[in-house]
Amino acid sequence: MFEDFPNAEFAGSRPWGVKALIHNHNMLVLPDLSVEGYTMCDAKQYLDLDHVKVALKSLARFHAAFAKHQTRVTAASDNYKLPENYTCFLKDQFCECPWLRATIKLTTNFLKEFATDIKHYPSDLDDCLRKWCIDACNSLREYENTLNVIIHKDLWANNIMFKYSADQPVNAVLVDFQCARYGPPAIDVMVFLYYTTSRKFREYYEKEVLNYYYSIFLEAIDESTERRLAMLNYDRQMFINLCDKLRPAGMIVPLAISPFILMSPQAAQESFDNPETFHEHFMVDRCGPVIAYARDNEYYKTRVLEIFEEFVERHLTVK
Repeated sequence: MFEDFPNAEFAGSRPWGVKALIHNHNMLVLPDLSVEGYTMCDAKQYLDLDHVKVALKSLARFHAAFAKHQTRVTAASDNYKLPENYTCFLKDQFCECPWLRATIKLTTNFLKEFATDIKHYPSDLDDCLRKWCIDACNSLREYENTLNVIIHKDLWANNIMFKYSADQPVNAVLVDFQCARYGPPAIDVMVFLYYTTSRKFREYYEKEVLNYYYSIFLEAIDESTERRLAMLNYDRQMFINLCDKLRPAGMIVPLAISPFILMSPQAAQESFDNPETFHEHFMVDRCGPVIAYARDNEYYKTRVLEIFEEFVERHLTVK
């Protein structure tokens, strides 16, 4: 996807991503980032403000790079439609399928097992969750009359590598673009925040980090792209409004995936990498191993419960 980007987008000491050494239809060879001093954070720990800002800086530059790329190619051809050219994966999205139904079943049963205010939730919690989860999945898409870019859509801790100076993060690179889609940048920002920060962090810092992201994005675009965005009425307030509007899209990915990635590697392998139980746990019912692990691991239970509860409290009518 990035072959048309100028080398400057990847050059310098602080790139937003890594440029492949070799890339063709049969092979992808990437450099070893550990040699350059990049490491991953512990996926089971929340990121602090410094790490969040460094990661958002790279994300803003990634979005800006594609916005500039799209300005160039649309100026050269009025018929250029990116989703149609790459429809093999850019149009794919979460949908009502066995995997999502298993996610909804787990969310319902996890809440019934551990939520402190379950009596205040709707009596038809499962039906309400199904509707909202499907709506949230359907919102992971392109939107007309606003800025759409390639979004990463899977920005959890293992897909971000940090470089440090004197123990402070100074740069982050985004890796593993296999879930890339096409849609508003706000989706990426909200997915990242719900994957990597606590509810308390978001309540306290969300406005600050959203403004920080947009300032970096604005610095990274060129004049032609700035004019195109003005025609779309895409400005700071529009971006912030979209973050709020697309919050369900930002929440649904971590809600579905967090129960897997927050397990210990050994527990996840035993539960979800076993060929004999893989289909059952992914497509039918994963409540058993997840709830059992949560009973034995208080931190895991708290992390998973936090996003489940916030999703319900924000989007379902509490009686």
